Amino acid sequence: MRTLARRAIVKSVLFVCTGNICRSPIAEGLFRRLIGNRKDIEVASAGVHAVRGQPPSLYAVQVCADEGVDISHLRSQPLTNTLVERATHIFAMTGAHLETIHLLFPHGAEKSY
Repeated sequence: MRTLARRAIVKSVLFVCTGNICRSPIAEGLFRRLIGNRKDIEVASAGVHAVRGQPPSLYAVQVCADEGVDISHLRSQPLTNTLVERATHIFAMTGAHLETIHLLFPHGAEKSY
C-alpha cells in the first residue's frame, strides 16, 4: 500500500535566469524530459527580472524542439519569495543570477547553486 507521503512532492527544482524566456525555460524543459513522469519532483523556472506571462523566445522553443522537447506552453514568471521557499534546489543560470538570489532571498542561499 502506498502512503500519502510517498506520493507527495519530495523535491522542488527551480531554474532561474534573467527574463525567464530563454535559458531557464530550456533548462526546465530538458530537466522535465530527464526525470520523465516522476510525480515526486516538481519543476519550475523563473527570472530575476521577468515580466509575468511571456512565452519562451522562438530560439528557445526551436532549440528544445530540436531535442524533442516542447516548451512552447511555458510562460515567464518573476522570482518570488514563495517560489524560493517552495524550492528544495535552485539552479541559477549564471553567477550573477546566483548573486541576485543571495541578495534578494538570503534564506534561499544554501539551496542555490
